[in-house]
Amino acid sequence: MKIGQGQEIFLAGLLIALGAGIGCASLLTLPGSITLPLLLLALSLSIFGAWQGRQWTWMAVLAAFFCVGMLRFMAADYLSEQDISNFARETVKVEGILRERGVNSFVAAGLSITLAAQLATLPVLAWYFNQLSLSSLLANLVVVPLVELLIVLGLFAGVLAFALPFAGSVVFACDSLLLGVVEELTAQIAALPASAIWIPSLHFSGGLLYYVLLGLFLLTAEQREKLWEGLKARRKVLGMGALVLLVFVVSWQMARPKEMQVHFIDVGQGDAALLITPHGHAFMFDCGGTRDGAFDVGAKVDVPYLLHYGVLKLDGIFLTHAHEDHAAGCGSLMKKIPVKQVVTADEGIRDYARSMRLGDNDPLLRKFHTARQGEELTVDGVRIEVLYAPRVS
Repeated sequence: MKIGQGQEIFLAGLLIALGAGIGCASLLTLPGSITLPLLLLALSLSIFGAWQGRQWTWMAVLAAFFCVGMLRFMAADYLSEQDISNFARETVKVEGILRERGVNSFVAAGLSITLAAQLATLPVLAWYFNQLSLSSLLANLVVVPLVELLIVLGLFAGVLAFALPFAGSVVFACDSLLLGVVEELTAQIAALPASAIWIPSLHFSGGLLYYVLLGLFLLTAEQREKLWEGLKARRKVLGMGALVLLVFVVSWQMARPKEMQVHFIDVGQGDAALLITPHGHAFMFDCGGTRDGAFDVGAKVDVPYLLHYGVLKLDGIFLTHAHEDHAAGCGSLMKKIPVKQVVTADEGIRDYARSMRLGDNDPLLRKFHTARQGEELTVDGVRIEVLYAPRVS
């Protein structure tokens, strides 16, 4: 059964919720004899998911279990049960950490939920969206209190309307005005510079390293010292394991053949394909276009897709013709990602400029040139040839 992206996100959230519940329970109550099999099962599912290409599987399970369960198992030998309970509370109380660093209590309370959620799910956010919202931190401080007031006023107006309909309608009108303020304020915060920053997709090893560092950060100084003592006591075994793992990873990377990748991007009507050569050179063949004249496929589909797979520049874009469903997305793409050249059919630069909503003198048009039949480009052993390019009289 094919699982869509929306279903993947839902399953990932479900696994995180279930895994976090079991992980917290194991951290507080379950003995190591039960926790260890659960952890092995979680890691096995993670590895199986990565092997099958189902990234949501390993991310969700890893996020839920590793951050709590693995630290429970590692700490079991040299932390008391009281220490384990304190550690569990510390990991979920980001607010306390902020207060310890001198942050105002009101600000700490407003930031703690957003920070905790973003820290716990960062690999999932990176994989699906490649964005980290900074504006959400400000929104929680400014907008959330207004939303709370909005809800209270709405409930009060509903009750008041039964006894005094006119008075209830007045309060509802004020509530509507407040709703408009909240909407506008949210839009302005989202439009601030650097409201969201791009973050690269984290694969299995990156996600694993992230949660190790996150767990270490959440430990207190005393717990770090005890952890360090425990690691030193097992340094020979850990050192040998790390060496074996390093040799395995390096050997696997060296033995794995470099292959060309071809991605067909879902842009609705029209076409868009991404070609990546064995050494990372990237080309696009058509870019899709617009949906109903409002949804910009180039900015909303092409650019996020390229960034998701680590494509930060394009060596070339080949456009088969100037129709919007094939060429319109190229304009937004070129504004966001460096493109070395654009190869077009012989329809005239102006036709392509109109499809992309670019001015006739836009500097981006200097990168355009018309393809000629038989023209070839070879990169990393990959040959791109123009088989048919009729001249338009």
